[in-house]
Amino acid sequence: MGSYSTLAQDWVFEGLLRLEADGTVKPALASRWDRLDGKSVRAWIRPDARFSDGSPVGMGDIIASLTSSGLKAHVQEGAIVIESESVLPETILSRTLISKTVQGSAIGTGPFAVVEQDPSHMLLRRNHKLADHIGEVLLQAFKGPREAFLATLAGDEDSYPLIDPKQVEFFQGVPRFRLLEAPSVNAIAVSFNTKRLDRPTRLALVAALRQPDLVRLAYPAGCAPMGAPTDSFRPLPPGRRLNISGVFKVGSSMERMALAVQRALGPRAGEIEDLSLADYRHRVATGEFDLAIELPVAWPPSEMALLWRTNSPLVARNFSNPRVDAAIDAGDWARAMTELADDPPVAFICLPARLAIIDARFKNARIGPYGFFETLPDWEVDR
Repeated sequence: MGSYSTLAQDWVFEGLLRLEADGTVKPALASRWDRLDGKSVRAWIRPDARFSDGSPVGMGDIIASLTSSGLKAHVQEGAIVIESESVLPETILSRTLISKTVQGSAIGTGPFAVVEQDPSHMLLRRNHKLADHIGEVLLQAFKGPREAFLATLAGDEDSYPLIDPKQVEFFQGVPRFRLLEAPSVNAIAVSFNTKRLDRPTRLALVAALRQPDLVRLAYPAGCAPMGAPTDSFRPLPPGRRLNISGVFKVGSSMERMALAVQRALGPRAGEIEDLSLADYRHRVATGEFDLAIELPVAWPPSEMALLWRTNSPLVARNFSNPRVDAAIDAGDWARAMTELADDPPVAFICLPARLAIIDARFKNARIGPYGFFETLPDWEVDR
């Protein structure tokens, strides 16, 4: 999850359901489904479902995948009943990927399978050839964004996903390439350690971080603000310096945001801590941080709220508020966000655009409604 190889997940694996651009869900690996109550769903599996090695998808494979994602599942009259300890939005089942392990490697039911991989590259091949569609995908690793940018501009690569907005202008007017753009499903945000920071301090932090100057510093090419700037200034209470943690290797925009936050905190600003993904996850789950720069899910609304529920099934977090939990369990996403604003564990800063440079030969290429390049199997190639 700490590298761009996550792009390949949507090509190799499927969920039981598929999330559409309008926020609705449709059957994917499931042939049909229905809701039993707020915490449980029943799904029937496509009878023709096969893993990439040709083996049929068994009920045990489905149950194992769901269980590993923190859900409960059992077979009932030829269907799978899935249960959660809290509210279970259908969108969760679109992001819970079904797999099984064969000879130490995970395989899925998606259109592509991994042929080879090492730290420098990942090669995927379509399981069944489809005329005028992409048959192979090669993900290349580079030392950093500069090297990836230069290789693409030189014509050595066909696509540069998640490109920094400041680099886009270099591709304007280049006939071989075109720009794909879509709203992000993740906001750039600053999370607070609610065990170390009291509510007045967190409210003051939200006010300090919801200023237009901070967005312009971090995203000079633009980033849609989430909510209006706060009306009243709340000076940060005196106290120790607050360190700013994050996984900054994923892109320069995250580094810029950390620097902008450091500037906004003034005398309360501490050090910027560049963490590995494993260390970052551990600190967020255990509360061993002050502030964290991250990209929490902001769409669909159900997952945006569910991220902050006690013992969230999405990401382990050291945050709990009974009023937030009650609103989420009632499926009242608007009330959940109101409660979060009253006792904030996070300051949502802005919603950046998702950008990608793509070879102009690819027809109907677009950024997916949820997964960045989840639509790639449907792209056609102009030969």
